[in-house]
Amino acid sequence: MRAVLKQHAGIFLLLLCMSLIFAGIGAAVIYFKAAEDGGLYIFGGLFLLAGISIFIFNLISNYSSVQYYYEKGLLKQYGREVNATITDKRVDDAIVKNSPNSSDADTTTERECIIAYSYVFGGKKYDAESFLDSQALFDELEIGQRIPILVLPQQPETTYPRIKKLKAMLKMNLQQAKKSVENGTENIQVSQGLMEEE
Repeated sequence: MRAVLKQHAGIFLLLLCMSLIFAGIGAAVIYFKAAEDGGLYIFGGLFLLAGISIFIFNLISNYSSVQYYYEKGLLKQYGREVNATITDKRVDDAIVKNSPNSSDADTTTERECIIAYSYVFGGKKYDAESFLDSQALFDELEIGQRIPILVLPQQPETTYPRIKKLKAMLKMNLQQAKKSVENGTENIQVSQGLMEEE
């Protein structure tokens, strides 16, 4: 947990300082200058609101990020390997605006590759989903295929696929398929997606 907190401390402190500066300026303007000019209430209020918004964003984003990396660290250290079966795979397109007032031309589309899988741990069946960073790896996976995952024994619903092991497993299958094609025993179309990515 300390290592995760150390990684996030810099950005947390930076955003905390920014929020305090904005909120402090806003509060000072409202307290000292607003009586002289009523328009400064709006100016001070906007700065105060910006400071509070940055503070709330800082708490939410850092909490979720710390939680994600902490769980990943726990899985690495204490996770038990289990085989899971892919039950679904889908690609979600998320449209991201580059600025709040941007036009349609100023947006980007991010593809999120998601696999759903089920597994049994401690005699109980669980279902989970995970994001994959690699489109090529996602394309190689099929529904019904068994994949290695790590399960946190204290929280069996906390899982993550073993990406390196999965890639190695798929590479081995691709190499076996290539050998079969070279030997002329099977007519298989071999995907090069994983090979080119490495």
